[in-house]
Amino acid sequence: MLAYLFVSGDDLTPVRQPDSPYYFAYKGFPNTRSTMLVAEALADKGWLERSFFDRHHECAGCHSHRLIVREECPACHSPNLSEVDLIHHYSCAKLSPEDDFRRGTALVCPKCSKQLRHYGKDYDKPGRVEFCGRCQKTTSEPAIGFVCQDCGMRVDGDAVNVTDVFSYSLSDQAGALLATETAEVEYFPKALLQAFPDELQRRVLQLSHSKECAPDFVVAEIQYGARDDLLRNKGEAAFRSMRKLLADNLQGLLGDNASVHSSHDRDYVLFLGVDETGLGAYSASMLNRSESVLFDKLHPTLLVLWSGREGTER
Repeated sequence: MLAYLFVSGDDLTPVRQPDSPYYFAYKGFPNTRSTMLVAEALADKGWLERSFFDRHHECAGCHSHRLIVREECPACHSPNLSEVDLIHHYSCAKLSPEDDFRRGTALVCPKCSKQLRHYGKDYDKPGRVEFCGRCQKTTSEPAIGFVCQDCGMRVDGDAVNVTDVFSYSLSDQAGALLATETAEVEYFPKALLQAFPDELQRRVLQLSHSKECAPDFVVAEIQYGARDDLLRNKGEAAFRSMRKLLADNLQGLLGDNASVHSSHDRDYVLFLGVDETGLGAYSASMLNRSESVLFDKLHPTLLVLWSGREGTER
């Protein structure tokens, strides 16, 4: 991918493609899903730079972006809704859909059995509600749901996954390395640094450029083995809440030996005074203890992005 972008001189830009499950594709790369994963991995390592292109809703089951949005019955999730008039009977205060009053061509109150003859005198119609053809219930506020057109999975509107689509360009570091074998590269890749939360950027820069004797350090990303299952079953908000609780627990256990930093969709740990070989069982133990109080398990592991003050990028 890096070589293709370097030789072509073009960015990796999404092209709208309605017949794709993702509604877009990348020119020169036929497998959109694999291309996204590779490009994201390269961007995380600082070789590519992201530029926002669009925001899609994504199926948690098959990752398709072909979702339809619809109004549904809050009780049974059926989209078989129809608008009906409400009737308010003045004398007994009965308020129900018109079909409850209808007796052939007449209107008869189901509560007091009086016939309603004069609109505005016996009754009025204060509004309309949605009537469900499946469960026969009414609602004034239909729910919003999404249904995947590829695998049929349904999800509530407030739990649907949202994914950002990016275009990608070669970073300065990647361009320099591809242009010449002798190019000098910054100690800590700028693009990788820019992906970090602000406080983590500041700490890494301090450690990287300190003129005094700074300790070795390791930057690692926390990855969650149960991420896809939790997003599918619990939704984005619940997954984010569990991430935050685990991060807080982990910081409490690590104390001054490390610091946990979080962005919107990622969590990182900055370890001080250690190298990658010194983490091992220690980090695994800390992660296990951090998730032990969680009702749902996240199955966290560490992916080392940078190791040692002299810099070994992963």
